[in-house]
Amino acid sequence: MENLNNNTNEPVKHHIIPQTYLRNFQDNDGNLFACKIQSDYKARIRKTSAAGECFEPNYYKISEPENPGEELIVEKIINQSFERDIPKYFSLLTSGSSEISIADKCRIAEIIIHLKMRNPFVRELVFKPEVLTAIMDLTATDFKTNPDEEVIAAAESIGLSTDEYLDLVKIPALIRTNRDGGAAAHNEFIINQAQNNSIFKSSNLWRMVQGEWRICSFPDGLKVLTSDNPGVSITGGQSFQISFEGKFEYIFPISPNVLLSISKPGEIDLASLRTLKKVTITAEELSKVNSAIAVNANEQIYADNHDVIDKTRDDVIQERYFTNWKKEKKN
Repeated sequence: MENLNNNTNEPVKHHIIPQTYLRNFQDNDGNLFACKIQSDYKARIRKTSAAGECFEPNYYKISEPENPGEELIVEKIINQSFERDIPKYFSLLTSGSSEISIADKCRIAEIIIHLKMRNPFVRELVFKPEVLTAIMDLTATDFKTNPDEEVIAAAESIGLSTDEYLDLVKIPALIRTNRDGGAAAHNEFIINQAQNNSIFKSSNLWRMVQGEWRICSFPDGLKVLTSDNPGVSITGGQSFQISFEGKFEYIFPISPNVLLSISKPGEIDLASLRTLKKVTITAEELSKVNSAIAVNANEQIYADNHDVIDKTRDDVIQERYFTNWKKEKKN
């Protein structure tokens, strides 16, 4: 339950990453270890908790709702409906079972898609005013034949084709975007994709559900971390290459001991759709996974222990140094 403002009876802390998810990464004493990975220096590791992380005051509040009293429809109705389901459905992936119903698979996929789409990464990149202004100045024909590079980059960042992106941005809030920094368009998008008639949601949901789901475990003592933007797609242009067996598409950390990997299958049948394949990835692969999660973060990474963050932080810093060195040498 969100903290309430005593004067307005409104949530003050809007958690961008739900507490119900981050609690999976707390240790047995309720501690969560955090580090601001997106900095130019070796940031310190903090001891915190799920309640004290990943929130912004009134982040999902609608400033100009269509109907009075709907200012908090995104936070109180949509977001919390997904947050309540995280413990129940994510526990299916940590239970050790090798089977999952298609209905449960659909709900887990819905949760993962929702967590990605409500993230500030989407608001700041996809719904920034200059991108939306460029889209509004283009017809569908112009966009297909002579697309703007910045618009294409925004679309690809969330795994969309140009057609899907055009459908996505045809929302009423676009006209208000230039005066609120994209918040209205982002909130309208969250409402849109939460509805069953959303083309964007349908295409992404089916793409995820039809994939081969792998429950990845690790050698004894090793852990996976998470971040304030936890899902990592291969379309995100990560500098760390992760090579699991098969065509890798998407990874999502479920708990310190479980990573969900979704890959494109060969032939699709009902048996494979209901299967959770068990795999153990190597320490080297896990190191690449953690580095990819850290690079994908907006700012913060989280874990249930100090060591995994310390190692990942060093790996990412070394990768950045090497990448910058190569650029300087090339120039």
